[in-house]
Amino acid sequence: MDMPPPPVLHPHAVIETYHGIEVHDPYRHLEDIADTSVKAWARGQAEYAATVLSSIPGRDTLRGRIDTIAAEAAPTIGAIQRLPDGRLVYFKQPSDADVAVVCLRDGSGHEHVLVDPAVLPKPVEGGHLAASFFRVSPTRDRLMYGIAASGSEETTLRIRDLTTGRDLPIAIDRLESVYVTPSWLPDGRSFTLSRRRLAEPGAAAADAYRYTQAFLHVLGDGDEPDREIFVFGHGAPGAPDMEPMDFPAVHVPPRSAWAIGQVNHGDESDISLWALPLADLGAPTAEWKRICTKADLVTDFAVHGDKIYLVTAKDAPRHAVVCTSLVQPDIAAAEIIVPAGEAVISGARAAADALYVEISRGPVRGILRVPYDRPSDATALAMPADEPSASIAAASATLPGILVRGGSWIRTGRVHSFDPETDALTDTGLVPVGLFDAPDGLTATEVLVESHDGVRVPLSIIHRTDVCRDGTHPTILSGYGAYGHSWPMQFTPTNLAWLERGGVLAVAHVRGGGI
Repeated sequence: MDMPPPPVLHPHAVIETYHGIEVHDPYRHLEDIADTSVKAWARGQAEYAATVLSSIPGRDTLRGRIDTIAAEAAPTIGAIQRLPDGRLVYFKQPSDADVAVVCLRDGSGHEHVLVDPAVLPKPVEGGHLAASFFRVSPTRDRLMYGIAASGSEETTLRIRDLTTGRDLPIAIDRLESVYVTPSWLPDGRSFTLSRRRLAEPGAAAADAYRYTQAFLHVLGDGDEPDREIFVFGHGAPGAPDMEPMDFPAVHVPPRSAWAIGQVNHGDESDISLWALPLADLGAPTAEWKRICTKADLVTDFAVHGDKIYLVTAKDAPRHAVVCTSLVQPDIAAAEIIVPAGEAVISGARAAADALYVEISRGPVRGILRVPYDRPSDATALAMPADEPSASIAAASATLPGILVRGGSWIRTGRVHSFDPETDALTDTGLVPVGLFDAPDGLTATEVLVESHDGVRVPLSIIHRTDVCRDGTHPTILSGYGAYGHSWPMQFTPTNLAWLERGGVLAVAHVRGGGI
């Protein structure tokens, strides 16, 4: 298209020296968003972009097709919790909704909403509310949930009485729930939580993330938790020293006599873990036992009884699973449960019957069932042919089996229930198949592409079955690789608007993504 050039940005010379190296920053002035010239440039860029986009031939038709497909998309289901009586609690967000609601489905398939953030009182400063987590109590009569304003991480903990449907008179703000959500104790009245400190007036915004503390709270004690159990610099004897930007939390695994102290070191993936008898939680003489430190390269864990299973990259670049006793932890002498191999191990969850381990080979993920008493007899769950990838959707130490989320590039993944007695998967029906969720005539191919240094990088290619990969079709290439996370194998219905016109999609699983 014959278009005028975009607005010109004139650089301003800024040179600073760091450790003897000159650093040129000619666009430093763009940080001053109050400057009238910066505002004018940004406004001009927006107007130019709008002009270019509105001039693309066929754009309105394509946009209309995207809107049609999006309106028929299946709701998003996430964060599923299995209850011992067979009921399911989960987040549900229809395609046309701004935020997810918390739903409960009973054994007959009837569903009703437990928490709808849209009907809660709006923040004083405006905006919307969103539910960030939930957890049903072991006594199954209360729902703990977090509410955050306008997509922020400023979360407030609330508790809803499931018998009356009303919230209890408790609201604990400044909750730190990004790394570990609060945990109920078996009595259904007590719970652990992590809370950011109240920053001093005029302090830098980052100060609120320093010196986070973990507390034990009992219903009826008011809104201010005051029983410190796992905190920076002090607390129970034997508690670890922490750095100011560490995030401590206490996890209470079901059907275990132990509490697990977890320390996330900023945004690093490696965690430190400590153990304490659950009966001693909150006692002034309680002494935590160290399980592992950051140097042990542990990224995930699961607890079954008196044993803890650790996913570690120590001497295992693609990770391994090891096991040690919580009575006397000794990671140096830990038993190898799943040895390192060609597959990347990304996580582990404890169910009543076995340990379930998530693995990946390129973009295709899978699940290993590892019997507690015979880890060498580990078997891989068999997935349907149209959903070659799998991840753990829900696991509970109180129930056998797991819920499995299927994955595919060419259809919306279902949520299946896995029965260890029959090795069978059954569609739970949680994700209904919409008009565009399982289209015909698409195919996906996995290839390896040699990078500049000879390393072969996985690449997924999705297109219509009748499209020949000869380089003549327009292609959208995307990818993600950071923090050990990669793009999962999943179908996005609105991509059909591109694929059905003969376009090609390619997803590069680049290094840094953990596969």
